[in-house]
Amino acid sequence: MDIASGKVREPVSDGKVAGFPAVDNKLLVVHQSFKHPTDLYLADANGADYRQVTHFNAKQLEHIAFGDYQWFTFKGWNGDSVQGYVMKPANYTPGKNIRSPF
Repeated sequence: MDIASGKVREPVSDGKVAGFPAVDNKLLVVHQSFKHPTDLYLADANGADYRQVTHFNAKQLEHIAFGDYQWFTFKGWNGDSVQGYVMKPANYTPGKNIRSPF
């Protein structure tokens, strides 16, 4: 966030950031998503130049197809807003029947 203007730059739009220590005007970002396990990324303090620096499990992930996911909210107990998600099968095509592997 630029303090002077209040403008927010969001370098990560999906997944979870578990930590982001700042060192010498750089951020070391611990990032993971439904399609990628935890890896480390480096970015400028303003969020620019965001790049992956570790590639844990890259070899194991090469041949795995991940499906897309979709977030949604619904009303829970006492009208509270609850966030959920749907994980779609890999290579999902809307309108086509899905065969169960079981």
